[in-house]
Amino acid sequence: MYFPYLFGKRGELIAIRGLAGPLGSPQKIWPVIEPVKTGASSLVITLKALKKVSAGIYLVVNPSQDEFATPSSPEQLVWHAALAPYVADPALVRPTYLQTAATTLRDLKLFVATYPQRPIGVVLTTNDLAPADVAAALTGTAHVVFLHRAVASASYAAALGAASTVDIDDNFVTQSTNGDYSGTAGQGTNHFSWVTGGRAGFSDYTVLPGTYRDTGGGLMGALVIHLTYEAPTELRVQHFVSATRERTDPMPTKFYEAIVDIQAQRKATPTRFRLSPALHTYITQQTAGKYTNAEGNKRQQIAHHLFTVGKVLGL
Repeated sequence: MYFPYLFGKRGELIAIRGLAGPLGSPQKIWPVIEPVKTGASSLVITLKALKKVSAGIYLVVNPSQDEFATPSSPEQLVWHAALAPYVADPALVRPTYLQTAATTLRDLKLFVATYPQRPIGVVLTTNDLAPADVAAALTGTAHVVFLHRAVASASYAAALGAASTVDIDDNFVTQSTNGDYSGTAGQGTNHFSWVTGGRAGFSDYTVLPGTYRDTGGGLMGALVIHLTYEAPTELRVQHFVSATRERTDPMPTKFYEAIVDIQAQRKATPTRFRLSPALHTYITQQTAGKYTNAEGNKRQQIAHHLFTVGKVLGL
């Protein structure tokens, strides 16, 4: 199974909604959402869309980044109240606990006790909790433990059992600016190795960096489109960067230049990219001369990545 790890921003959630139908039956793509914004509306819409197709997610119920950094703020209380009816639905949400340097073994045990007889998730971001202690706390539960890149994966897999652990691969190499991207880069081999390793599945951050940062708004210099594709021994991503790179230059020009390069690559290597709905949208946008915005660009890249990995899984 594939567990894409996302931070619950609107563009990411819309990408999940667009893929809600073809998640597999039984479900093979299980998004793991760690919210960073206290606005609940887009997440609620996404959960409703998933419920309609009998799909679900792993949802971090104790988020702590960005707008969740100050515990028990009024905005957080509103968020928890809005999400409570959906978290209570065991077919829709698998409650997930985010372990950080600030949490304790007692916190983990309290989380487990809060959701008896429910499938749950745990995200380990540090080695602070001993593998044997985590295993003991989760005894008798149906769980998946997601292991951050900083965690000693082999030790936790040995204590918990490989079949209940997933490595979150941070495969996407982030550059300082969009103009610094070029060519292609590897996106990992975990989509192959998880089966032979007896793991519960594989995970990545799609075409986003694994370390969350709020980039905010503002004018964009170069525009880049990251498209995932299958190579014989790994997933790869190709970067298509606009030639126009001044912040004051019009965005339609930048989209046009990047998509022209995509079309040239498709002509040169017709089988490289899966014709996902998201890639088709780029092409139709160029034909119509009507392009999306920065958020839509991110959404379409994520959607193409999810579609491509879904095809690897036989969806």
